[in-house]
Amino acid sequence: MQNELNPSQDDVALEGIVEQNEQVIPEPIFTFPPISGFWRRFFAWVVDVLILGIIGQIIGVVFSSFLFSVGPYGRPIGLLFTIPYFGIMNSQIGGGQTFGKRLMKIAVRNKDNKPIELWRSIIRISLLAIPSLFNQWSIPIFQNPFMVWFLSLIIFGLGGAIFYTMVFNRKARQGIHDLILGTYVVHLPEKPIESFPTTSRIHWIVTSVWIGIVAIGTLVMALITPSIVSKTPLAPVMSLYNILQDDPRFFTVGVNDHTFYGSSGKTSHSLIITVWYKGKLPESDRKEVIESIVKTVLENAENIDNYDGIQVKITSAYDIGIASANLYMSFSDSIEGWRKQIYPNDSPNGFIPFLLAKALAIP
Repeated sequence: MQNELNPSQDDVALEGIVEQNEQVIPEPIFTFPPISGFWRRFFAWVVDVLILGIIGQIIGVVFSSFLFSVGPYGRPIGLLFTIPYFGIMNSQIGGGQTFGKRLMKIAVRNKDNKPIELWRSIIRISLLAIPSLFNQWSIPIFQNPFMVWFLSLIIFGLGGAIFYTMVFNRKARQGIHDLILGTYVVHLPEKPIESFPTTSRIHWIVTSVWIGIVAIGTLVMALITPSIVSKTPLAPVMSLYNILQDDPRFFTVGVNDHTFYGSSGKTSHSLIITVWYKGKLPESDRKEVIESIVKTVLENAENIDNYDGIQVKITSAYDIGIASANLYMSFSDSIEGWRKQIYPNDSPNGFIPFLLAKALAIP
């Protein structure tokens, strides 16, 4: 009876262990918003691009003459609006929401579900914007082998990594820019989750391998392309390219050898000259510019008589990334037709009458 009324110390200890094991585990607290889906982010981006596009068009109307004068060098102008817009709005200053994100009820957050700092947001949008900036940015300074490799690495390496992670990282929906900065894009009104998901290591591996392949592949191409070009049928006109590229009236120049195949089986072999004119080309000056280009071709292109014709394409344009304008002109004729237009005399070479006149003037 005494043992039943006064349990031993062993019995008390045993009861304590049982009570400890029977403690109720608290339920997890769900306070994190779920990750936004791809299409919601995409449509938010479309809205933001439209807003920036309207701003760009206004800038294009107001500063048209200046923008045509800077041509392809206007791409960085767009960054002066793109980076502040996304950088400020996606940061804690704008609550992590651009106008597009606010419309789609999504926001940028850090791993603690808080809006990110301004500096982090600026780096984040810069990683996204730079591949778009360099894409199709054709200016002479970027045409040496090192710059070709660097641009290819940015466009295809970084750009490809962003595309892959945005599409295939379905669990966390973190692009490579989000992974680097530790950010998430969340859907605010949806049912909360316990914590943000972690991106699988496989996505880091795939993006690293991809960037490595692009880095090596584009470096090899940048090194061997000049030797390949030197052996192509276009090699004899490369001196013509260099002459035209040195013309201060043009931003960029292209020289292409093209064969047209007619429906009757007849072929036409033409030399195509493409130039990006600096500024707007007045209609009164077009004839002079075209004839000067063709004259340069006739006098400097090797084996010009092997071609059936010459086509000249002139572009007068600007591109600031968020807006662009393009005035395009194309003129073509046979070699003989151009000679008759450039040299009104019937001589196949415009210099022969000039030399004869000089000879006759000698006492």
